[in-house]
Amino acid sequence: MTTKRWLAFFYAAALVLWLAAAALGAVQAGQPASIDPAGFTQVGAVETEPAADAPAGSVTFTSTDADPQLYWEGTARVDTVQVQMTQDRPSGGVTLYYRTEGQTDYSETQKVWADQTAPGVWQFDLGGVEVTGLRLDPDSEGGVTSCLSAVTLNPAEPLWQRLIPDAGTLLVLAAAPLLLAALAGELTELAVPLDKKRR
Repeated sequence: MTTKRWLAFFYAAALVLWLAAAALGAVQAGQPASIDPAGFTQVGAVETEPAADAPAGSVTFTSTDADPQLYWEGTARVDTVQVQMTQDRPSGGVTLYYRTEGQTDYSETQKVWADQTAPGVWQFDLGGVEVTGLRLDPDSEGGVTSCLSAVTLNPAEPLWQRLIPDAGTLLVLAAAPLLLAALAGELTELAVPLDKKRR
């Protein structure tokens, strides 16, 4: 088999594997669920009077130190967490920690930085983890007033979005078939002279 044929074979195999992985991920994905903003326990923050235009059901709070934390206790399989929260000034970063079964505290190794997908919308990618609790760190300055209006676990997304690989996966899908085809081509060329000698 020529290198070009090996290349076509490995690219086809990579495509099939990626589609299978995407389908499996869709089947195993956590179920969408909403968390009541009032269900979070505040540490290092105090609840304050909401603005007149604050969404119904939202919670407004002001951080009292440089490390305010919001705790939620519950169990769920989590792929992504979407937080809708507005703040009266840039907060220096929004982070989320998660806890798994058997843990009693949160760890820096289970810390996720937010991707701000729209003004006031923060999304955290956990990659499919069974959690027993979440901790949201809304700012790192103190004195920041925030309005938490919605927290959604595993927000529903169109199937086609699951078929779009991230940058790292795309690099692997592009490079791996090239390397494997080159290796297979070399091995094929080495095998041909050996086969002739045996004859």
